[in-house]
Amino acid sequence: EPGARNRSVAVMIFRTTPDDAKAGAFAIGLSEDLGDALAKQGFLVASRSSAMALAARPDSGSAAVDTILEGSVTTTGEGFRVHVELVALQTGFQIWSGTFMTNGTDVFAIGAGTAEEIAAKLKEAGR
Repeated sequence: EPGARNRSVAVMIFRTTPDDAKAGAFAIGLSEDLGDALAKQGFLVASRSSAMALAARPDSGSAAVDTILEGSVTTTGEGFRVHVELVALQTGFQIWSGTFMTNGTDVFAIGAGTAEEIAAKLKEAGR
């Protein structure tokens, strides 16, 4: 169903606080994992370079996607708090959001697992 409404998405690198290097590195990996996980769920995912161009010029009006996936990552002890928002590009309105808590020390496994969980929730919500 790639042609379904709100099925094309640009995944942005999630925001972190400047002094949280651990969350910064996790956020970059998470955005890459999210692109993969969303594509596996049938979403049309913009390339990394297209998403970066959109981030640099969000009002350009020439975006080829319906939505952007953005959010924030915060370090919490042994894991991360990940807040995610799916935003309609044309209106700027949030159409879905969720918060996910992670725990553990293997950031690669945590990132991949969190990305799969987020992608499944978006598909389940029909977005």
